[in-house]
Amino acid sequence: MLSGALRSASKLQRAAGASRAFAAAAKPFDPDTYEQKYLAKTYNPDGVRGEAGLLFTHGKGSKLYDERGREFLDFYAGIAVSGLGHGDEDWYQSLVANGKVRGGFNHKRNEKCGAKLP
Repeated sequence: MLSGALRSASKLQRAAGASRAFAAAAKPFDPDTYEQKYLAKTYNPDGVRGEAGLLFTHGKGSKLYDERGREFLDFYAGIAVSGLGHGDEDWYQSLVANGKVRGGFNHKRNEKCGAKLP
């Protein structure tokens, strides 16, 4: 039993030594090098996704359209667009209808109560 414990301790010492040697040999972390090597180049310096000068003018469903009428599948959509798509007419009509009802909390009851105030 003691010999097994000694063997385990010896293995741990070798592993620790190898780890220290690796850490000493490793280059310091450079974010610019990491970015160039591992990150996808999805944005141009002007902030436009994809090709330089690309301007999306509208979307419908899961597709986007540029100013020249080219169609693109929107792989970068957020959670709402993924669920609803761009330009969902039913959602828009619901928003318009409910926006008229709410009107910033100005309800007809307020008018009646206000009339009773001195």
